[in-house]
Amino acid sequence: MLKRKVSVLFLVFVLSLSMVFASLSYNNTAAAEPIGLTPTSAPNEEMVQNIANRLDRVLDSGDKLDPMLRTFVVTGDLDSKVVTTSKGDISVMLYVNPSMKMADLHAVSKVKWTMNLKLFKIVWASVSDAASLRTLEALESVRYIEADAVIQHDPVTPIDNTQMFDIGDYVGATAAHAAGYDGSGVAIGIVDGAVDFSIPDMQDAIFYDVDGRPGSWDPSGVGLNSMVLANSTPLTGNITAYLEDGNVLTYVSGGKTYVNVTGWDPGVNDRGTAWNLIARFTGTYGGAWGINNASEFVDNVMWKDWEIPFGSSENYTVGWVMQQRWDGYAKVFAPALINEKTDLIIDWNGTNAWTNMWMEAYWYESIDLNVTADRDYISDMMDWSFVDDMADGYVYTELGNSAVLAADIDNDGFDDLGLGSLTWAVDGNGDLFCGITEDALTWNCMYPESDASENHGTWTSSAAASRGVYGHDVFDNGTDYYLPGIANGSKVIASNYFSSGGRLSSQFWTSGFHLRADGNFTYNAVGEKHRADIVSNSWGVTLGSAADFSIYTLAWDVLSVPGWMDVDYPGTLFLFSSGNDGGDYVTAGAPNDAFSAIAVGASMTSHYYDETYMPGQTHGQIISFSANGPSMIGMVEPDIVAPGYRGVSPQPFHNAWLDVGDSYLWWQGTSLSCPIAAGVAALIVEALKAQSGGWTYNPNDIKNILLSTATDMGYDGMIQGHGLVNAEAAVLAIDSGSATEYIFSNTDSFDNWAAEMAPLFDSWWVDYGYYWRDVWTGNVTTPLALDELSHIYFGAPTPGSVAVVNLTIEDFAGTRYDSDDMGTFAPWYYAKDAQ
Repeated sequence: MLKRKVSVLFLVFVLSLSMVFASLSYNNTAAAEPIGLTPTSAPNEEMVQNIANRLDRVLDSGDKLDPMLRTFVVTGDLDSKVVTTSKGDISVMLYVNPSMKMADLHAVSKVKWTMNLKLFKIVWASVSDAASLRTLEALESVRYIEADAVIQHDPVTPIDNTQMFDIGDYVGATAAHAAGYDGSGVAIGIVDGAVDFSIPDMQDAIFYDVDGRPGSWDPSGVGLNSMVLANSTPLTGNITAYLEDGNVLTYVSGGKTYVNVTGWDPGVNDRGTAWNLIARFTGTYGGAWGINNASEFVDNVMWKDWEIPFGSSENYTVGWVMQQRWDGYAKVFAPALINEKTDLIIDWNGTNAWTNMWMEAYWYESIDLNVTADRDYISDMMDWSFVDDMADGYVYTELGNSAVLAADIDNDGFDDLGLGSLTWAVDGNGDLFCGITEDALTWNCMYPESDASENHGTWTSSAAASRGVYGHDVFDNGTDYYLPGIANGSKVIASNYFSSGGRLSSQFWTSGFHLRADGNFTYNAVGEKHRADIVSNSWGVTLGSAADFSIYTLAWDVLSVPGWMDVDYPGTLFLFSSGNDGGDYVTAGAPNDAFSAIAVGASMTSHYYDETYMPGQTHGQIISFSANGPSMIGMVEPDIVAPGYRGVSPQPFHNAWLDVGDSYLWWQGTSLSCPIAAGVAALIVEALKAQSGGWTYNPNDIKNILLSTATDMGYDGMIQGHGLVNAEAAVLAIDSGSATEYIFSNTDSFDNWAAEMAPLFDSWWVDYGYYWRDVWTGNVTTPLALDELSHIYFGAPTPGSVAVVNLTIEDFAGTRYDSDDMGTFAPWYYAKDAQ
């Protein structure tokens, strides 16, 4: 291990001088040879120029508006990726000085939330027109305005005919499990698309706080479901007005209570667009699509009064769910009832019937609603009752660890139907709620939606924390295989984002910051309950705006530091995919430039080629798409690698339920590598917590152990970073208090990084009381404590100069060493001829 660690130092020194820093100054002249090293040739001029060109595309020209907003202001054309509100307002992200008077922003924009990072504020807002953008641009304290744009994940490559899934073995997770570590007691934040917690492999992985509330957060709005009042008489006003408002009446007949659905056409949320259930089934689908007998069948057979189980109670609300699913394609419909404003009940028979009616009669047209047998096939699924569902225990609340919406209707021990899970969300009035609003007129269900990439969150969370309880015929050979995650005892706090604003609020939420009623994210007692130990981000920006490479970089660093945002805030460890744009240097995207974040590249592990060539053909290699370093300022990227080639994860529930696809997906990408590394980090956290008395540790310590125990794969540092994650080496070293395994860190790299970043931030953020250079160099009262990390960074030495980074070496028993204690180093050189 020691040989490998020192080799990283020499590697970065040579590569930094000969390739990176010449491009940063737009100088293509080869740098002088560093002392003691002899590169075999001058830097490739074309490669250096390519790097300079990339920098030109991301460094800001001083414009306060990002390119999409500038185009809109000049031409009036708004890019389709920019998010707009239901009223047509343009959603934007504002980055403002800490002294910004919020009243000035409220005067020209509608503020959704604010996060005060002390060094600057981030504001999610909306504006009505180009004139409002010009007004904001003219405000001195507004430093940058970014379009709130829809974010697409990197395309995922499905894999066929794969032979083996052995990632757990390869990264040492199986051995860590055998040693008693599976991530229990550790929370992993997954900032991604929505996670389908209703699939059997993920139901036990959902995080609940100490009060039994789910910890996940869904700022997207696509899972909001509206309800209407259902009472025997109006609580206020007259019956006519009550019904005109869309409410329904209940009645008692034969000792049973029913909801009268005559004349009621429930509204549903179709990814932010409202439409009416019956009108769509009988009009659009039955009329425009020409589905024979559609209107007659819905009106005369399917639309009947529903029995409800609660006698004469007046605290009912009723409604319908509509979910658009992809990969495979499906629309899911479900009748819903809330009793006593707290208990959500789904009519699972009705869910099965209406969903299958749409899929088979409307979409595939595989059944004919003119045929008696086909009509009976659908109607026989119905029972028009919530009574049996309540009796079977299918009652869901924001408390009591009961947020997963799933049901086993064939009594085989595994749930057959699922809608997702209750989460925290914001209602139409901008008010935060957990699961169900106080008036029971809105509830939120997180589920994968929109397009195929939205299943991405389920895949990534499963790679980290799947329980591996459900069998999947992954080889199509009639044998079920189980798919446990790397930390299959950990819990997942999922945050569903679809745009820039959702992405940032997701980081705040999973770090334990709570959205107060005044619209400010703060670290408080409620937020602390939903804080993740580790946050995994399977996304990145390769060529974005200047904000991606500066403001975001600082935001993640600020959120990483214990005690900076709040005296009780313990800091959070963030991991990011390095990206799938490999094949050249400087292809790892933002926010991997953040000093504290861990950038994860992709290695290969599979027995796919065993029969063709020989065993282990793809083990121990870096996959070609894995993005490479250095970062835009010359730091080593990625920090570490994990398998991202030919893995398999469970698919969302509707695939198996509706037979529209497999229950699993073979896939690959650094999106897979990141949660695998996060799972290893969770095993490290559990091992640290398990020590006698518990180690006092922070995110820096977790990162240093993860990087210091990695296995050298033999590549240069700009491709492999510190090497392959090794859960076994990490947890056993912690467990034993090893005096022969070492943790490497240093403070010089942070100082070098701060010196390089300060001029950029000085040019952006001159404000009263805070100057970036003072912050980075520690000349303010509370400097950012990001020192003592395993990063190796030499800054930007001039040609002919020598830069030194002094390593701190500590064993797992707590003893520190200097280089004289360790004997002779045998460095590994980047220039092979110099060995």
